[in-house]
Amino acid sequence: MSERPGDDEQPMLVLGEDRPDVEDTTAEQLREQQAELERQRAKHAQEVARQRARHAEEVARQREKSQERLEQEREEAERILARRQREIDDAERQLQRTERRLRQQAQRLGRAHEVPRVRPTGRRSAGKGGKGGKGTGRDTASSGARALLAGARAAADERVPRAVPVLVLLGLASAALVGGTAATSATPAAEEVSSVTGREEARELLYRSALALDREVLLALAGQDLPADGDGDLPSVTLIQEAADLHPDLADYYVERLEEHADVLLDGAGDTPVRAATAWQEARSMTSYAVPQSRVTEDVAALPSSGAGTVLLWGAAVLLALAALVLALGSSWVAAALTLLALVPAGLVLATDPRFDAAFAEQSERRTEAVDQADDVRTQVGRDLEVVVGLRALQSYELPSDRSPGYWEENDRLPPGTEELAAARSTLGQVLEEGGNEQVTEAALAVVDSGEEALAETEQRADEARTALLATAQDRSDTGMRWAAALAAVALPLVGLGGEWLRRRRRTT
Repeated sequence: MSERPGDDEQPMLVLGEDRPDVEDTTAEQLREQQAELERQRAKHAQEVARQRARHAEEVARQREKSQERLEQEREEAERILARRQREIDDAERQLQRTERRLRQQAQRLGRAHEVPRVRPTGRRSAGKGGKGGKGTGRDTASSGARALLAGARAAADERVPRAVPVLVLLGLASAALVGGTAATSATPAAEEVSSVTGREEARELLYRSALALDREVLLALAGQDLPADGDGDLPSVTLIQEAADLHPDLADYYVERLEEHADVLLDGAGDTPVRAATAWQEARSMTSYAVPQSRVTEDVAALPSSGAGTVLLWGAAVLLALAALVLALGSSWVAAALTLLALVPAGLVLATDPRFDAAFAEQSERRTEAVDQADDVRTQVGRDLEVVVGLRALQSYELPSDRSPGYWEENDRLPPGTEELAAARSTLGQVLEEGGNEQVTEAALAVVDSGEEALAETEQRADEARTALLATAQDRSDTGMRWAAALAAVALPLVGLGGEWLRRRRRTT
């Protein structure tokens, strides 16, 4: 049997034979694959476009930054060139003035021909002598210009920039520093010390006179004899007169009024008890403000040193800082550094100002506290006696209750160490509840006695604090150190200016 044509190209499939699989791809699948490839290509193209846009933006930003930086550098260079040109122009004018002055002096001596001329520019020619003459003129002018420029640069380098304003600032700072040191180092005047002492002692006498008035009104209302002296004056009046002698500024008005109120008690308070109680209350009130405590505190605060001196020291520190700033702006680093260093001794002078003395502040606080405690004792005794003489009635919240022991048992306003006064007040409250005029007078007098003892203790602490305070205010043992620091603060900027001038001169030689 003969073979058919084409059997070799297309052999018959034999079962069990291992042949590769044949993929059956349709036209629809081919179109989908082609579309997918197109989408990927478009996506890739978009990504590439975005990257190119970002790169272009970055390049544009870098270009703008570079242009801005170049513009800033160009402007800075122009400013430097303009400043240098101004310095050169100033030096040229100075050289011309010097030349004119020397030529005038030489003319008077008949030696004007020996003074060389300085041509500031190279634009002038030597004359009409042809090309050779013109060239010689230009060479001479050019050499003169170069010499002028060299001299101008040397003069600009040797000169300390902004020297005039710096010297003005340093002069003002030195004057303020010396004046402030002198003012703060001076001891308080004797008149100031005596004024403080007189006011304080007058205040103490007035506080004592208040308790003396308490005793006198109790005796007068009880019909007992008052303890008048040989001149017929009561103890309260005597104390008021002593206060007026110690403190001349104590107005006569207060003294006369206090004496008048005391005379009411002498005239017989038994007939007019209300008038006597009212006169006692007014007189006692005057003892608290006849010598204002605020005025005493102001006098004490002014003792350590002059407030104007402290202001001058602060002003000197500010002026030194401004001078250092001006020198730094002119690139005078040596002078600026030493001027800044001058702030250290200037700060030492300011820190040792007696106004900032911690010991003085502590003693002043102790004195104020003792005076306040004395006023608390005087006030508390007066409030108690107002209840006794019938000028004030206890309020409901001052009566004993489950939450409060009552007015006579509360001693929050009393300073420490006044236990006897607290006990006397408690006894007075019990006697008032029980009744009995004689017992009330005795209990009230016991309160006054305890108040006088407590007042004496607080006034002793106030006197001790005042004595220590005055000693500290008058202590000037550190005056030598303060003046040495002040002179160092004055000298350092001047040394800095000299060093800056030498540095610039050495650089130009």
